[in-house]
Amino acid sequence: MSTEQLLSIKNLNIYLQEHGSDTRNQIIHNVSFDLEKGKVLGIVGGSGSGKTLTSLSVLSLLHDKFSVTGSIHFNGADLLQLPERKIRKIRGKEIALIPQNPMASFNPIISIGEHMVESMRSHQKLTRKIAKELAIYYLEKMNFADPSDLISQYPFQLSGGMLQRVLIAITLSLQPSLIIADEPTTALDKVTEDHILHQLEIMKEEYDTSMLLVSHDFHVVSRLADEVAVIHNGMLVEKGSIVNVFRQPNHSYTKQLIDASIRLKREKP
Repeated sequence: MSTEQLLSIKNLNIYLQEHGSDTRNQIIHNVSFDLEKGKVLGIVGGSGSGKTLTSLSVLSLLHDKFSVTGSIHFNGADLLQLPERKIRKIRGKEIALIPQNPMASFNPIISIGEHMVESMRSHQKLTRKIAKELAIYYLEKMNFADPSDLISQYPFQLSGGMLQRVLIAITLSLQPSLIIADEPTTALDKVTEDHILHQLEIMKEEYDTSMLLVSHDFHVVSRLADEVAVIHNGMLVEKGSIVNVFRQPNHSYTKQLIDASIRLKREKP
């Protein structure tokens, strides 16, 4: 497997502008890490640690009240220096986002099939007929019992787990180089969580897709990740192979996260 760097973040700083003031509060402090092609990097941290802000900065999806400095190189280009029109071409096709709240990603008055067809046609030259056939094909890969029926349904008719699987199907159809999965198993039952993680494993192994897997749960990350970066209070406090960090954590915060994940796993039925 190639060791070429797909994503390289250097000295990333994110600031939050206080409402009605010239004061800026620094949220992310000099975060740096690299991601090789075909690898998965887990970004782990508690709520409010800055892991989601860090990942969303890659796609320039932060609100205007945030400002970003440093560099984010993707396939050699610094994303922070690209105009919005070029970033839009990269979103979805080259870098895809699987958010933690799938319902917010869908228009409730547009069918599942139309979401998929328009997503594919916005990045590829496809007829509607071919795009619909592909939508059914990728939904089948997500183990939906009747994809032909599913494409006529609307988001409010599906559960959170089903919508998460639809998002992964859309992602698969676009075949991006990098996937940012932000807490992809949050609020899902154990069976659905296992299924989602299995589908992400398939994307990693069969499609050689790189991922940033954002989570607060070390057990979720350890299933998929090659390396892990631990973020605490907006700072990268530890980074290394998943085996080394999980077995011999150096930072006290990392140890707390691992202990919490172990307790959570024991408590789950």
